[in-house]
Amino acid sequence: MNISIRKYPRLHKIQKFFFKMDPRSYNIAGDPMKIFRKILEITALALAFSCKYPEPYRPLLELLDPGIYGLEIILDSGHIHENDTVRAHAMAILPNGKKAEVYGEEVAWESLSPGIASVDKDGKVTGLSVGTGEIRVFYRDLAACSEIIVARKPDYSRIMISEVLYDPAESDDGREFIELYNDGDHECDIGGLLIVDGNSSSAPFVFSSGSRISAKGRLILAQSAEGFGDQFGASPDYTGFKFALNNSGEAVIITRPDGTVIDALFIKGGSEEYPSPETWGSGALPSAQSGNSVQRINFPDTDTFLDWTSGLPSPWE
Repeated sequence: MNISIRKYPRLHKIQKFFFKMDPRSYNIAGDPMKIFRKILEITALALAFSCKYPEPYRPLLELLDPGIYGLEIILDSGHIHENDTVRAHAMAILPNGKKAEVYGEEVAWESLSPGIASVDKDGKVTGLSVGTGEIRVFYRDLAACSEIIVARKPDYSRIMISEVLYDPAESDDGREFIELYNDGDHECDIGGLLIVDGNSSSAPFVFSSGSRISAKGRLILAQSAEGFGDQFGASPDYTGFKFALNNSGEAVIITRPDGTVIDALFIKGGSEEYPSPETWGSGALPSAQSGNSVQRINFPDTDTFLDWTSGLPSPWE
């Protein structure tokens, strides 16, 4: 009878205890009972040397990739507007704490708020309606979720300049201000919009991401908080425009990031670089004496000098 131990290396350690022959195989001849007892003895010693029984194969309990500790969603932006899109990335968390993006057929996306945001198979998220939505990604045996805020599409057509103090009664330094008004029925995100004057070499003022103006609301952009506070005893909403408004003629313009003009005001005919167009209707108006401001009186905007008058400064009114 042949008993092969090629698949049981530990038996080699005990072979000399029983046999003095070629270790590759053992030939036992004679009484069948002796053969059977010898087999049992060899099996018992093999188990003793191995210390334990082999563990059963349990595929459902094995990690598919023990090198991945978790999964996370990273969005290019957590805020989008209706009908806008943003990219979501499925990131595997590695043992060293670093993250690596995962792709392919093993990555599956779904929206948990299909009425607010959708997500396609490549992780492109589209805002559908105003609200806070949630998306989920699956990768192998892992899953992760992330919220996304969908805001109303900005209606820049209702954002306009409503008052400008370009010639304060005392020193102009740090005391000028520009007021904006939202004539719309909804809050408007103005992050990224620019305020420029009539000098192309001036640095524009850029509203930071997340800046908003409420429905039918006004905001004040002042040269400095100190100068504005000295005059009106209050703090402006925004500060820090670097250009100085020219008392002899100026243009104040709101633009989108791409340069598209949203609204423009031409004081005393505008500046040399940005004069008032013929459609404005006047090369001299609006104008205000020192200490007064120019103020909008017409809503909606007609883009003419008739929209404007002058009077004592009245921020937020």
